[in-house]
Amino acid sequence: MAENQQPQRRWHFRFGIAEIMMITLIFCVMAAAGNYLRSAIQNGSGRAVFSIFTLVSPMALILVLSAYTALKRWIKNLRA
Repeated sequence: MAENQQPQRRWHFRFGIAEIMMITLIFCVMAAAGNYLRSAIQNGSGRAVFSIFTLVSPMALILVLSAYTALKRWIKNLRA
């Protein structure tokens, strides 16, 4: 057994203030869009639904791309 080997540390999440603020912003936008969607469905307005999905689509795309990048990095670290 080599004396220079260090024990492996378990991986855990590390979030900075910027990541927490970004996640909070995304969830706030999603909550506001959900509220407007609910009120549009209750009132029967279809124009609001189009506006909401137009606004939510870029955020959803960013969320999916971010999850893909994080998963790809996580798998790369497992193999290394």
